[in-house]
Amino acid sequence: MNSELRLAGILACRVDARTRLGVEIVEVLRKRYSETLLMRFARRSGCARQMPAGQPINLYDPHSSGAEDYRWLTTEIIKQERRT
Repeated sequence: MNSELRLAGILACRVDARTRLGVEIVEVLRKRYSETLLMRFARRSGCARQMPAGQPINLYDPHSSGAEDYRWLTTEIIKQERRT
């Protein structure tokens, strides 16, 4: 539909890296999408499950791991856009 749209990358979300399953899923994604999968992932965050629908995590709990991960993502996308 939008011929100018391009994929900036794939972000694995709600990853629990403390479990073997979480680590294995990220490994499978890295093998399958090595060119587009971002090196970091959005960690599973308890506060994200508790926040009201429609409220951004950076406003609900700006010091949470989820807010930190999405700030990182925003910074990466901005850097990528400046390079192109």
